[in-house]
Amino acid sequence: MVFEYPNFLYALILLAVPLMVHLFQFRKFKRIPFSNVQFLQKIESQTRRSKSIKKWLLLASRSLLLLCLILAFAQPKWKKYDPEIITEHIIVLDNSLSMSVKNDGTSLMKAAIQDLIAVLPEDQNISFYTIDQAFPKTSLNAIRNDLFEIGYSPKTFDLTYVASQFDMDQVNEKATSIIIISDFQQGNSFKALDSTELQLSLVKLSPRSTKNISVDSLYIKNRTLETLTLGCRVSSKTKESSTIPVELYVNDAIDAKSFYNGGEEEITFVLEERGAFSGYISINEPNLLFDNKLYFSIQVLDKPKILSLSNGNSGYLRRIFTDDEFDFESQLASQLDFAALDGVDLLILNELEQINSNLEARLRRFVKDGGRIALIPHANGAIDSYNAILGQPLYMAKTPSTGKPLAISKVHTTHPVFNEVFESEVKNFQYPTYISNFTINPILGRILSDAEGLPFTVGTTQLICFAGPLSDAYSNFTSSPLIVPLFYNFGFKSQNHELLYQTIGKPIGIEVYTNEQSENPIVIENEYDAFIPLQSQNRRAISLNLRNEVQKAGNYQVRKDRAVLKSLSFNFDRRENQLIYMTDEELSGYTVYEETTAALDSLKKERENGGLWKWFLIFALVFLGSEWLILKFMK
Repeated sequence: MVFEYPNFLYALILLAVPLMVHLFQFRKFKRIPFSNVQFLQKIESQTRRSKSIKKWLLLASRSLLLLCLILAFAQPKWKKYDPEIITEHIIVLDNSLSMSVKNDGTSLMKAAIQDLIAVLPEDQNISFYTIDQAFPKTSLNAIRNDLFEIGYSPKTFDLTYVASQFDMDQVNEKATSIIIISDFQQGNSFKALDSTELQLSLVKLSPRSTKNISVDSLYIKNRTLETLTLGCRVSSKTKESSTIPVELYVNDAIDAKSFYNGGEEEITFVLEERGAFSGYISINEPNLLFDNKLYFSIQVLDKPKILSLSNGNSGYLRRIFTDDEFDFESQLASQLDFAALDGVDLLILNELEQINSNLEARLRRFVKDGGRIALIPHANGAIDSYNAILGQPLYMAKTPSTGKPLAISKVHTTHPVFNEVFESEVKNFQYPTYISNFTINPILGRILSDAEGLPFTVGTTQLICFAGPLSDAYSNFTSSPLIVPLFYNFGFKSQNHELLYQTIGKPIGIEVYTNEQSENPIVIENEYDAFIPLQSQNRRAISLNLRNEVQKAGNYQVRKDRAVLKSLSFNFDRRENQLIYMTDEELSGYTVYEETTAALDSLKKERENGGLWKWFLIFALVFLGSEWLILKFMK
């Protein structure tokens, strides 16, 4: 047995007080002689015997009463409930956006925090975790103010990520229990916690209503020099039909209005082309407040600048990159002005047999600075120079080289360059052929492959490389319909097809083009917030890298000194508004509570199970009652 407050045991010395009172008679008696004491002597003897029994009973009851009171204040516990062995409990609170759903005017997360503060013992040792905050080895009394300040995280609740913050070795040693408070949307996994031998308790908080209407996405359907057509997708989580206004605001003023009628619906807005502007789509939906607005920014429509360095025919490239959509130019490699590369969006190396050392060094810097290259090799091109430009061993000599034509038989439609080109897998298609002396190491994503499974075209968002020349003597690829979407999609420079908005909580990379020579850093700001992102500059642009700086949805401006370089928009991840929860069958292997207070009450009872102070207090009352009975009825 151990004592939580052993200092009270010093009061045991007080047990000497009733002993001294009962053993020593402090009152003096005076003898009085009497003439006839024959009968009185017998009565007196009997009275003394009963008084002696009564005295010892009172001594025992009072001593035991005092002993029980002292032990109750010392709070004894059985050794197996030693607080050094089992005192720490892990509490995980889901503070994702889906926890902002309200029941009776209070969100699920705020209600859970109120229950924590109301029920959890202030001195209980706990480790408290949310999606983006950690309070290890603490107590309610220490983090009370922090609980009130917890906000909603833009990240999705991921138990694997939260569990990675635990010290699992120490958790297992301490025999800690784990309580997870969440709405448990689909996609959660408990594998990261199943390895522990601890009891895992789940508090599943459920909203009374899952009705919700949200603005899911916004995209450009068509854009010309005169008009801009935006497509907006609105959806409801219920099948109820309703008519709700959907409003489009441009620079905080309403510009267009339409109506949503139910289900999953696409709403189209046709606007005048006005260059760069910011705005948002708005609906009136009171259930979830993070998905009823979608902010967006439209950038200036510029023609991508395409430069072809060629020693041969570039006529097929000119037919693809037409003057109404592209600024296309073809030059001989020997006539290239290196300074002109700084403004080029896409550089096509069209069958260059020899690349001198100066051009090779400049092209390596062009790739390093983020420039995009399409490399079409010459039949007898220098493999080493190609690989040096690309910065990786991509090209290898084909052995043996048979000169036999190979048919291109596989289109990898999932590659980003074919985005929105193919609705299904390509079948019954007249594929082109090619002859090549090279093979490509498929370390980049495959775009086109031949009948032998070898890649003909590989690439990323920055590089596209072909396995052989495209001139008529080696391939009929330039006559194939595949060449148009391949070069056309890759030809659009990134800012013309930039996302209209970014998703908060995800790593974001942005390129900003500016002629400002000031050394002051770029600032991203709006009327509520401002911050300096991580930034690096190359010869072409300034690269901005954002991690967790943006915490509020809205439209922002990218500024350098007083100049506005571009507009950015940020929105929360729409996955949190699905409101599709894990079923009872999926949670059947765990202890599940419907309320936070129920789980915390069980935790509190477990903490008190080892305490014997209540029993000692009951015994003290029993001995107090026995003393009263002795005094009242025993003569």
